[in-house]
Amino acid sequence: MNNRNVYFKEDGYIRLNDLKFRISHDSFFQINTSNITALYDEIIKVGNFTKSDRVIDLYSGVGSIGIYIAKYVKKVTGIEIVKNAVIDAEYNIEINRIDNVSYVCGDVAKINDKDIIGDILIVDPPRIGMDKRSTRIINDSGIKKIIYVSCNPMTLVRDLKDLTNYNISNISVVDMFPETHHVESVVLLTLKK
Repeated sequence: MNNRNVYFKEDGYIRLNDLKFRISHDSFFQINTSNITALYDEIIKVGNFTKSDRVIDLYSGVGSIGIYIAKYVKKVTGIEIVKNAVIDAEYNIEINRIDNVSYVCGDVAKINDKDIIGDILIVDPPRIGMDKRSTRIINDSGIKKIIYVSCNPMTLVRDLKDLTNYNISNISVVDMFPETHHVESVVLLTLKK
Protein backbone atom coordinates (compact mmCIF):
# COMPACT_ATOMS: atom_id res chain seq x y z
CA MET A 1 0.00 0.00 0.00
CA ASN A 2 2.87 2.46 0.71
CA ASN A 3 3.86 4.63 -2.26
CA ARG A 4 0.99 3.27 -4.32
CA ASN A 5 -1.63 5.56 -5.77
CA VAL A 6 -4.97 4.09 -4.68
CA TYR A 7 -7.16 6.97 -5.83
CA PHE A 8 -6.38 10.25 -7.56
CA LYS A 9 -8.80 12.85 -8.82
CA GLU A 10 -6.90 16.14 -8.99
CA ASP A 11 -4.10 18.07 -7.36
CA GLY A 12 -4.90 19.88 -4.14
CA TYR A 13 -4.46 23.51 -3.19
CA ILE A 14 -3.52 24.89 0.23
CA ARG A 15 -3.76 28.51 1.38
CA LEU A 16 -1.26 30.02 3.80
CA ASN A 17 -2.26 33.57 4.66
CA ASP A 18 -2.45 35.34 1.30
CA LEU A 19 -0.47 32.65 -0.55
CA LYS A 20 -1.85 29.69 -2.49
CA PHE A 21 0.03 26.45 -3.18
CA ARG A 22 -0.69 23.66 -5.61
CA ILE A 23 0.38 20.26 -4.30
CA SER A 24 0.53 17.28 -6.66
CA HIS A 25 -0.25 13.85 -5.28
CA ASP A 26 3.45 12.85 -5.17
CA SER A 27 4.78 16.13 -3.74
CA PHE A 28 5.56 16.71 -0.07
CA PHE A 29 3.77 19.30 2.05
CA GLN A 30 3.58 19.63 5.84
CA ILE A 31 0.65 17.56 7.02
CA ASN A 32 -0.58 19.98 9.71
CA THR A 33 -1.65 22.81 7.44
CA SER A 34 -3.47 24.63 10.24
CA ASN A 35 -0.18 25.22 12.09
CA ILE A 36 2.28 25.51 9.22
CA THR A 37 2.35 29.30 9.39
CA ALA A 38 3.63 29.01 12.98
CA LEU A 39 6.56 26.96 11.67
CA TYR A 40 7.27 29.33 8.79
CA ASP A 41 6.92 32.39 11.04
CA GLU A 42 9.52 30.80 13.35
CA ILE A 43 11.87 30.44 10.37
CA ILE A 44 11.39 34.14 9.63
CA LYS A 45 11.98 35.05 13.28
CA VAL A 46 15.21 33.09 13.72
CA GLY A 47 16.43 33.94 10.21
CA ASN A 48 16.23 37.68 10.89
CA PHE A 49 16.24 38.14 7.11
CA THR A 50 17.24 41.34 5.32
CA LYS A 51 16.38 42.55 1.83
CA SER A 52 19.97 41.82 0.76
CA ASP A 53 19.93 38.13 1.78
CA ARG A 54 20.34 35.47 -0.88
CA VAL A 55 18.77 32.26 0.45
CA ILE A 56 19.35 28.68 -0.69
CA ASP A 57 16.45 26.34 0.19
CA LEU A 58 17.45 22.66 0.15
CA TYR A 59 14.75 19.97 -0.02
CA SER A 60 12.42 22.75 -1.15
CA GLY A 61 9.38 20.64 -2.06
CA VAL A 62 6.59 22.68 -3.69
CA GLY A 63 8.32 25.91 -2.73
CA SER A 64 6.28 26.77 0.34
CA ILE A 65 9.15 27.99 2.55
CA GLY A 66 10.89 29.94 -0.21
CA ILE A 67 7.70 31.61 -1.40
CA TYR A 68 6.60 32.33 2.19
CA ILE A 69 9.86 34.17 2.98
CA ALA A 70 10.29 35.81 -0.45
CA LYS A 71 9.11 39.26 0.61
CA TYR A 72 11.81 39.43 3.31
CA VAL A 73 14.85 38.58 1.17
CA LYS A 74 16.57 39.50 -2.09
CA LYS A 75 16.50 36.03 -3.71
CA VAL A 76 15.60 32.41 -2.95
CA THR A 77 16.91 29.44 -4.91
CA GLY A 78 15.41 26.05 -4.10
CA ILE A 79 16.76 22.59 -4.86
CA GLU A 80 14.38 19.61 -4.87
CA ILE A 81 14.74 16.07 -6.25
CA VAL A 82 11.05 15.36 -7.00
CA LYS A 83 10.34 16.66 -10.51
CA ASN A 84 6.58 17.15 -9.91
CA ALA A 85 7.33 19.13 -6.75
CA VAL A 86 9.57 21.47 -8.79
CA ILE A 87 6.82 21.81 -11.40
CA ASP A 88 4.42 22.69 -8.56
CA ALA A 89 6.96 25.15 -7.12
CA GLU A 90 7.33 26.93 -10.45
CA TYR A 91 3.55 27.07 -10.79
CA ASN A 92 3.25 28.38 -7.22
CA ILE A 93 5.71 31.18 -8.02
CA GLU A 94 3.50 32.13 -10.96
CA ILE A 95 0.12 32.08 -9.19
CA ASN A 96 1.52 34.05 -6.24
CA ARG A 97 3.26 36.56 -8.54
CA ILE A 98 6.66 36.08 -6.92
CA ASP A 99 9.64 37.29 -8.94
CA ASN A 100 12.64 36.62 -6.68
CA VAL A 101 12.36 32.85 -6.24
CA SER A 102 13.51 30.03 -8.54
CA TYR A 103 13.71 26.25 -8.27
CA VAL A 104 16.04 23.61 -9.66
CA CYS A 105 15.31 19.90 -9.96
CA GLY A 106 18.33 18.24 -8.39
CA ASP A 107 19.52 15.82 -5.77
CA VAL A 108 20.78 17.52 -2.59
CA ALA A 109 23.04 14.47 -2.09
CA LYS A 110 24.91 15.58 -5.24
CA ILE A 111 25.31 19.29 -4.47
CA ASN A 112 28.67 20.97 -4.70
CA ASP A 113 29.97 24.20 -3.23
CA LYS A 114 28.79 26.20 -6.28
CA ASP A 115 25.18 25.15 -5.57
CA ILE A 116 25.09 26.81 -2.16
CA ILE A 117 26.51 30.26 -2.74
CA GLY A 118 24.44 32.69 -0.72
CA ASP A 119 24.00 34.27 2.70
CA ILE A 120 21.55 31.90 4.38
CA LEU A 121 20.89 28.21 3.86
CA ILE A 122 17.58 26.61 4.81
CA VAL A 123 17.60 22.82 5.10
CA ASP A 124 14.38 20.89 5.66
CA PRO A 125 15.35 17.27 4.93
CA PRO A 126 13.17 14.18 5.18
CA ARG A 127 13.16 12.15 8.42
CA ILE A 128 16.41 10.42 7.44
CA GLY A 129 18.24 13.75 7.66
CA MET A 130 21.09 14.82 5.42
CA ASP A 131 23.69 12.56 3.87
CA LYS A 132 27.33 12.80 5.05
CA ARG A 133 28.64 14.25 1.78
CA SER A 134 26.14 17.13 1.70
CA THR A 135 26.72 17.84 5.38
CA ARG A 136 30.48 18.07 4.75
CA ILE A 137 30.00 20.42 1.78
CA ILE A 138 27.63 22.62 3.80
CA ASN A 139 30.03 22.62 6.75
CA ASP A 140 32.86 23.85 4.50
CA SER A 141 30.69 26.33 2.54
CA GLY A 142 31.34 29.43 4.66
CA ILE A 143 27.68 30.42 4.40
CA LYS A 144 26.85 32.82 7.25
CA LYS A 145 23.70 31.20 8.63
CA ILE A 146 21.98 27.85 8.39
CA ILE A 147 18.37 27.30 9.42
CA TYR A 148 17.89 23.57 9.92
CA VAL A 149 14.25 22.45 10.09
CA SER A 150 13.77 18.88 11.29
CA CYS A 151 10.96 16.52 12.20
CA ASN A 152 13.40 13.93 13.60
CA PRO A 153 15.49 14.88 16.67
CA MET A 154 17.78 11.87 16.22
CA THR A 155 18.93 12.71 12.70
CA LEU A 156 19.01 16.41 13.59
CA VAL A 157 21.49 15.76 16.42
CA ARG A 158 23.56 13.49 14.17
CA ASP A 159 23.78 16.17 11.46
CA LEU A 160 24.47 19.01 13.91
CA LYS A 161 27.48 17.07 15.26
CA ASP A 162 28.94 17.12 11.74
CA LEU A 163 28.42 20.87 11.24
CA THR A 164 31.51 21.68 13.30
CA ASN A 165 32.19 25.06 11.65
CA TYR A 166 28.93 26.40 13.08
CA ASN A 167 27.64 27.42 16.49
CA ILE A 168 24.11 26.61 17.56
CA SER A 169 22.61 30.05 18.16
CA ASN A 170 18.95 29.17 18.68
CA ILE A 171 16.75 26.10 19.00
CA SER A 172 12.98 26.35 18.92
CA VAL A 173 10.24 23.79 18.69
CA VAL A 174 6.89 24.00 16.91
CA ASP A 175 4.19 21.48 17.79
CA MET A 176 3.14 20.36 14.33
CA PHE A 177 1.85 17.01 15.56
CA PRO A 178 -0.44 17.65 18.58
CA GLU A 179 -0.98 14.84 21.05
CA THR A 180 2.05 12.90 19.76
CA HIS A 181 5.70 12.86 20.78
CA HIS A 182 6.71 14.34 17.38
CA VAL A 183 7.77 17.98 17.02
CA GLU A 184 9.28 20.15 14.33
CA SER A 185 12.58 21.74 15.38
CA VAL A 186 14.04 24.95 13.96
CA VAL A 187 17.75 25.38 14.66
CA LEU A 188 19.74 28.49 13.77
CA LEU A 189 23.44 27.86 13.14
CA THR A 190 25.92 30.69 12.69
CA LEU A 191 29.38 30.45 11.18
CA LYS A 192 32.16 30.39 13.77
CA LYS A 193 34.50 33.36 13.57
